[in-house]
Amino acid sequence: MTSKGFDAAMRVPTTMAKIGSQLGGGGAATLEKVSLNISQSQSVAAPKIADGGGGGGNGGKINNGGGGGDGDEGDDDDYFEEGDDDDGEEGFFSTRAAIGETFDRKAIQAVLSEWFKTMESLPGGIRMAVEMGIVSSLALVRFMSVNVRPSVVRAVSRGTPQAFSRAFVGRLMADPAFLYKLAFEQVVTISAATMYEVAHRGDKLKSEWDLALSNIAQLSLANALTVWCVTPSRSFGASATNGFSKFMATMPNNAFDRSGPLRQYTNATRGLSVITKAAELSAVGVATGGVFAAINSGLLSMHKKKEGENWSPAIPVPDFKTSALGMGAFLGISCNLRYQLLGGADRWMTERLTSLASSVTATALGRVVNNQIGEPTRLFALGLPMHATLAQTAGAAAIPQLTKKKVVKRRRKVVKKRVVPSAQQTPVAA
Repeated sequence: MTSKGFDAAMRVPTTMAKIGSQLGGGGAATLEKVSLNISQSQSVAAPKIADGGGGGGNGGKINNGGGGGDGDEGDDDDYFEEGDDDDGEEGFFSTRAAIGETFDRKAIQAVLSEWFKTMESLPGGIRMAVEMGIVSSLALVRFMSVNVRPSVVRAVSRGTPQAFSRAFVGRLMADPAFLYKLAFEQVVTISAATMYEVAHRGDKLKSEWDLALSNIAQLSLANALTVWCVTPSRSFGASATNGFSKFMATMPNNAFDRSGPLRQYTNATRGLSVITKAAELSAVGVATGGVFAAINSGLLSMHKKKEGENWSPAIPVPDFKTSALGMGAFLGISCNLRYQLLGGADRWMTERLTSLASSVTATALGRVVNNQIGEPTRLFALGLPMHATLAQTAGAAAIPQLTKKKVVKRRRKVVKKRVVPSAQQTPVAA
């Protein structure tokens, strides 16, 4: 057929005329050349502008994937899961599910990288514990927050003996609020003891301030030792040297303490820890009561030498036996049970309350109530009066005032009796 029989649209452009020779065909095929038509105009699509008629598209956005919306105009999927109702707010004491600790080495390495630390830069005890896998990422963060900044905590952890430093850091790693709770306990204890001394000594407080200060110091020391012994702790870096040390190392400080990779506490060990802590706190109470009994006895002797053998304080001073055994029973029985339960309440509130403010408020209220419950037990164990008498309270200040008023009235009567006879005996002028 001639070229007149082909349609112009079926002709191949010039660029494809030599395809036969390029592909090794010898160039036998011959294709007809067609001139390029440049008369056709090319149209350029302009962006479509929304004109308010509802067909303006999506404003130039690219939608990857389809699917209709769920009718929710607010873009809140980043904050609320699908189906959550964000109309109602959670309460102040709302709870959540407990979050566990992670002991994975990758998580530990991520924490070290975040704080620009390496495994070699950690203290020996911490490094050993990390390598053994008994330190979680959460505990390591708590240690880093204490160790990297200059503070009193870092000074204590670095400047004290190794055994005390490890115990101190272990308590901070188990409970970052340990120091705050200890400080609050001291404020409550000292305040309650001061109010008791003021109410029971009355006007004698100025002359018996040394005895009052001794009693307040005894309570403050006993409270600090109790909190130290019963608070949760993370032990690391220390090896037991004898059978008793190994046995005590397997016992938790608190019956509600967390278990770890090398510290798996059972119900038996938790119950046994209550008994061991009772014995430990009883020994602490006997020692504390004995020391302050000797101090109070010396102060009492000084007062009697100054004011006479018949002098007696407003609050009786217990003898050595009553003070030692009473404080031992108070710390070993009452304080041990109350602070064991308080430790469990603290753990539950820390893990499950949604806000830090609610946790701090709840634990503060619990410690105030704990102090008020334990105070009558201490007074009973030491044989001290629980309620102040009228002469020791406001009545003690009112009695001297009544006495002065009576003296003034008597003086006025005497003056009147003296003046009237002298007026009657004056001669009358004639």
